[in-house]
Amino acid sequence: MRALTAARVRTVVWVTLRETTSNYARNNIQVTKATRRWRNLVVADWNAYSRGKPWFRADDLHLTSAGATGLSHLLRPLVLNGISGS
Repeated sequence: MRALTAARVRTVVWVTLRETTSNYARNNIQVTKATRRWRNLVVADWNAYSRGKPWFRADDLHLTSAGATGLSHLLRPLVLNGISGS
């Protein structure tokens, strides 16, 4: 984040992990906390957005094609908003 901020990147999008393990849940907490420090950081809450969706392979983590589409629907408006600077 320091390097991106120094490079004057206006918006950075971090994506939370699907909480299939306690390690992933702890990581998501840290990602969310980082928004307090970095004003140019936006969190895409994939864990919440994908909850209950049949978008995952048998391992309950890797995406099917429908999951890839779902992820793109989450990210697209955040990326476009970051590009436009709004």
